Amino acid sequence: MTQRLDSLVAAARELLSLDEATLSRAVLEACVLQAPGHLQAWVELANVQWILGAKSESLEASLHAAALAPHELLIQSNIAQQLGSLGLEAPIPTRLAMDDAGHADYRFCLAEALDRQAQFEVALLSYRKAVALQPDNPRFHIHLGYALLRLGHWREGWREMTWYWNAQGFHAFSPWALAAPRPVLRRGDAIQGKSILVTGWGGVGDLVMFTQLAQHLTRRGAAKVSLHISADVAFFSGNRWAYPIVSDATVDGLFKRLARYDAWVPNASLVDVLELNASDIGPAGPYFSVDAARTATWRGCLATPAVRKKIGLAWSGNPDNLYEKNRSIATQHLLALLKGTPQVDWFVVQKNPRNAELKALALPHVFDHSEAFANLQDTAALMAQLDLVVSVDSLPAHLSASLGVPTWLLLSAAADWRWGIEGDASPWYGGMRLYRQKTLGDWAELLERVGADIQRLLPPR
Repeated sequence: MTQRLDSLVAAARELLSLDEATLSRAVLEACVLQAPGHLQAWVELANVQWILGAKSESLEASLHAAALAPHELLIQSNIAQQLGSLGLEAPIPTRLAMDDAGHADYRFCLAEALDRQAQFEVALLSYRKAVALQPDNPRFHIHLGYALLRLGHWREGWREMTWYWNAQGFHAFSPWALAAPRPVLRRGDAIQGKSILVTGWGGVGDLVMFTQLAQHLTRRGAAKVSLHISADVAFFSGNRWAYPIVSDATVDGLFKRLARYDAWVPNASLVDVLELNASDIGPAGPYFSVDAARTATWRGCLATPAVRKKIGLAWSGNPDNLYEKNRSIATQHLLALLKGTPQVDWFVVQKNPRNAELKALALPHVFDHSEAFANLQDTAALMAQLDLVVSVDSLPAHLSASLGVPTWLLLSAAADWRWGIEGDASPWYGGMRLYRQKTLGDWAELLERVGADIQRLLPPR
């Protein structure tokens, strides 16, 4: 019996090599039906199912194989890759999420997949298991930090985030920092009387958000605070505290500037360095100003009758972002909102390939001036003319909120760590209102709520 099944598995492998994947699958399905304990048949079936695009079935076959060989690293690696590719396409089986099997990379990939499916509590357990298996892995600690912060474990979450900025983190992500001529500021270091250069972290949206933390250095007695910004210098120069900008784009240039300071610190790390609470963060009012000349130009372009509301719209972000599938809205899903608000002039405040999709619909009262957005100053000046910005979780939301423009943030049920999992307010921006999906992937219901609330802002017809 075993010899015959081994021969059938070999035949299935040969069929696959001849591009007969469908026949190969049929042979392997017959094998596992006759002998559910045949490990290699399950492994081969998982491979064939994946090739044929049956990803959920491939994962299920791998799970059967893992049950037969729970410590086989290759099988666990295959499962990790399958989970990473599946995203929202298939639910993660509960038994897989809760068991204790698997090496560290497997547990980490599983946790990421659970995050994308909004199974946050179970994801947290899997991140903890990954860290326990590889306690010196900075990436595992950092993602554990994200998971903790999302669930409201503020202090513990930021402690884990410090793995970005400790020696192991610098070695993994920012090796240049190990040669910096001045020390990086750590929790407990003296601040009074020091000159400190605040460097960036993450993308441009992160830079906008975390810039506000620099003010706490001044409050703690720092003699001088400067910001290292390598792009959109003019915009960031308009920060409320008039912090000077250091804009050297090269490491050598940065080091020469840094030698004039007592210390440096990544902006995001200030939460831990200064032991800030969530209630300490958000400033009162806007903390970036808008260029007056650009503002005057846009005021003329956007002139509309006073009875009409001017609302900015951003519905998608960077297509290369790992979480883009969760956070962005398909253009066709906007139609009910846009057609249902005839008293609103909508202005596109994003600039990416998805703009063309909305432009092709040629909707009245939807205007796209994004070709004129050469930099953040241009976008900010347009935003300053608006009554409201409605945006998914991408740069426009950070920009409008930092300018003090009322901002409604549209969030997937599997939202980013910084927005938590409940409530309609954010500690990062006082004028921001959060709209959360009630069901993962259901933008229609969320946009219906947004539309109803916009109607409440409009004068009676």
